[in-house]
Amino acid sequence: MSIHYENLNKVTKICQNEGKNLLIVTKNQEMSDLETLYELGFRDFGENKPQELVRKAMLLPKDIRWHAIGHIQTNKLKSLLPYVHAIHSVDRWSILEKLLSLDLDREIDLYIEIKVAKEETKHGFPHTEIETICNYIQARSHPKLRWRGIMAMASFTSDEALIDSEFQEAFAIFTRFKKILGYACFDQCSMGMSGDYEIALRNHATLIRIGSLFFT
Repeated sequence: MSIHYENLNKVTKICQNEGKNLLIVTKNQEMSDLETLYELGFRDFGENKPQELVRKAMLLPKDIRWHAIGHIQTNKLKSLLPYVHAIHSVDRWSILEKLLSLDLDREIDLYIEIKVAKEETKHGFPHTEIETICNYIQARSHPKLRWRGIMAMASFTSDEALIDSEFQEAFAIFTRFKKILGYACFDQCSMGMSGDYEIALRNHATLIRIGSLFFT
């Protein structure tokens, strides 16, 4: 594989012009391409699998900010924490409770994953649990955990109207979380991937997660 520079430059320019954050998804990509991206100045990389994140983090420069963006098994969480900058997939109570119980020596950013897609394979909290989650977080503050926002994935479909409605719902949920929590740092709405990032940006995404679009 190699880097698709035209797409990379296009999306990077959009993010710079609109003040958005770009997370490059490194799933299944060659180390040489990631090294090239690092040399180009990119520092925020995302991985779906904890073991792959740890492997790449050990081999690549230490100032890369690694984001865990996939479903995490509770028993894999502890091995991931020394290497991760942010976890976008706080998607269920067992992970949330485990994170808040850990004794950490470094700060980690957290995103609450919300399920807006109708697909059974998608993970995330339902919108009906927003207030319960907020109450739980506020009652159990952790000095090393920083709540940054939400993460959402739209349905895998060619129906742009459906994707649009799901991202609208995600942004409404983000706004509600932000209002209830009242945290100044809770300012990131992480949604949009290679196939739907333009729709996500139209619906006020602040961070997009792009992988396959950048590699050929």
